[in-house]
Amino acid sequence: GTVFSQKDCKEYKEEYIPKNLKDAIEYFNCEWSESDKTEFKNKEEDEAVSELHFGTGMGIRNGWELWKGKNRISRFFKSKGISHPDDMSSIILTSFHRDLNNKPIELNAQINSYKAYWDGIKNQRKNLKKKFKELEIGDVIKVPLTGETGWRYDGTDRTTLHNYLYTVENTR
Repeated sequence: GTVFSQKDCKEYKEEYIPKNLKDAIEYFNCEWSESDKTEFKNKEEDEAVSELHFGTGMGIRNGWELWKGKNRISRFFKSKGISHPDDMSSIILTSFHRDLNNKPIELNAQINSYKAYWDGIKNQRKNLKKKFKELEIGDVIKVPLTGETGWRYDGTDRTTLHNYLYTVENTR
């Protein structure tokens, strides 16, 4: 594998924010210890990335201000059609894992996967709005509530009526 020595690394300021994916990979290669890189590298890709979602991933999203969306790395991803910080951090971690394993990053394939996911969510919402408009006054719907609000793990909003959350009685 490729060995990176610290003398090849540029000096990163304490609150450095990479400008693009290549820069983020270079940053992690310099800032992570060899043992951390080896541990990350030796895990299956999905496991390695998902394990870091709430730790390192959150650090990327918050520390690199991806939620604000105004810096170079945010603009880099937005120019490629990726706007959600969770997606950005996952692409960064996936790409770093692939780089450590000398695998092609396949950025376009990663991007297309996230775009397809969000397109599916948009289509589902559009279909639900259409179904909702078909309801008539007097129709009864049942919506089981969990008492929780906010976003689900699958990206859907708990405050929105979804087709798997309702049944209509006495329909035409």
